[in-house]
Amino acid sequence: MADIAALRGAELVSASSDMDDVLLISVAKGPQPTPGYGHTLSSSALLDGELQILLHWRSPAKDAMLAQVITHPCLVLGIVAADARRVVVRDESGELGSLQVP
Repeated sequence: MADIAALRGAELVSASSDMDDVLLISVAKGPQPTPGYGHTLSSSALLDGELQILLHWRSPAKDAMLAQVITHPCLVLGIVAADARRVVVRDESGELGSLQVP
C-alpha cells in the first residue's frame, strides 16, 4: 500500500495484491496543475475473461478559484479477480492501460 501512495506517472495502470483474493489496481493520469482533477468509476464488465473498467475523468470548472499546486490524483480499485485474466482501463480519452491478472 505504501507503493500505491508513492505512484507518479502519466497514464499509469498498475496492480499489486497483499491479499489472496483481492487485486488492487491503481490508476493515475500524471501530475495536474490544480486540485479538482481525478477519476471516478463509471462502470465495469467481465467479458470473456477480460475485466473492462470505464472511468470518468473530472476536471475543475473553468471559472473555479483553486490553489496553484501540482497534484497527483490516483484512483485505487479493489477487485476480486476470480474469473478475470486481463484488466483493461479506459476513460473518455481512450485506453489508459491494461495488465494481465497474476
